[in-house]
Amino acid sequence: TVSLGQNLAEIPVENYVGMPFNTANKMARQRGLMVKKESGKSDPTLLPGTVVGQSIPPGSHAEENDEIIFTVSQ
Repeated sequence: TVSLGQNLAEIPVENYVGMPFNTANKMARQRGLMVKKESGKSDPTLLPGTVVGQSIPPGSHAEENDEIIFTVSQ
């Protein structure tokens, strides 16, 4: 048998916008993504710590261990 390297699984990316960061972080990590947090602007209509943006668009696919960056409200 010849191995052609590690076969990484494709992961469908969910829409994490609007979720508390802790929930989005846990869900993304359970799917095999690496999570990075970026601070965003303060928004009086959102609770601090709410995901307001993500670096990988919802509905697209990522590979296991890909990094997703969540922008989080202050």
